[in-house]
Amino acid sequence: MFQRILVPLDGSERAESAIPVAARIARASGGVIMLLRVVPIPSDSEIYLTHPARAPESVTKVFIDEASDYLAHITQSEALKGIGTQSEVMVGGAALSILAVAESYQADVIVLCSHGFTGLKRWALGSVADKVTRYAEAPVLLLRETGPIIPPPESGYTFHALVTLDGSQFSAAVLVPTVRMVASLAAPSEGNIHLLHVVEIAATDGKWRGYNNVGAQTVERQEDARAYLTTMIKRLRDEPGTDVQLGITASVVTSSDVAESILQVGESIADVDERGRPGPYDLIAMATHGRGGLPRLMLGSVTERVLHRTTLPMLIVHPQRGAETKGPAHEEADSPSWPVLF
Repeated sequence: MFQRILVPLDGSERAESAIPVAARIARASGGVIMLLRVVPIPSDSEIYLTHPARAPESVTKVFIDEASDYLAHITQSEALKGIGTQSEVMVGGAALSILAVAESYQADVIVLCSHGFTGLKRWALGSVADKVTRYAEAPVLLLRETGPIIPPPESGYTFHALVTLDGSQFSAAVLVPTVRMVASLAAPSEGNIHLLHVVEIAATDGKWRGYNNVGAQTVERQEDARAYLTTMIKRLRDEPGTDVQLGITASVVTSSDVAESILQVGESIADVDERGRPGPYDLIAMATHGRGGLPRLMLGSVTERVLHRTTLPMLIVHPQRGAETKGPAHEEADSPSWPVLF
């Protein structure tokens, strides 16, 4: 489970919207939240414009004191009531500081928003989030500045997560963290994860590749994908740490553009509903890359495209994390009790 949850903050209200989400995860897992505020090193021009009579060291100390007071205030907030919290202030680059703290803290997950405010006292979480999701070994739960916030738990509401797989062991590393995350965010209501395998139409199908013009090689891939997803569901049920009550469904989509198909499935409702969701899912979960070659998609570039275009929250899992949260690897189990939709 997620015992050590890192929440980077920049002082903005939007960045603080990650706190209630992190608190839900902590309450479900009995975890502790580490609040991090990064103070950027001010340039000479910024120092003399804001504090003309102060030396650089004293200006930095002022910023550190302000950040410490800010975090002390946050730890006393109602959202974190009853949850174990720690806080840390670092001076330096935001992304490198977040990655360093995540490693030293041995964070199980990083929860952050995709953008904050720019300027002397705050760092832009847009480019920072890009770097953190690319290099962090811990899973990253990324919320959107302009997108919907993770919905609060409500009686009778089912939390839906879309999980993309490509048939590789790398992409399967996303499964166990996603099951745990959905269980945490859905509690006490129900949760559902949908496994999606996008079969890329083979180049041998010609210039005018399309769903209605697929050859034998693509048809074979479709059959392999269905068998693979069925096996993943069977194995996932018996994977240690996934013994939670979640619904699991699966589907195969055939397309010449993998990332576009993931976006279409994830955001397939044209009109935003009353909850502010642009699609049927509350979360998209992906690994950072899979294996290359004709049979499998490159989940690195695909994940990046989805990451930059969707407004849905995303859970990004680095395949190196698979050593601890590796996807299903057991022998085939009995037939699953969950429905499988193709």
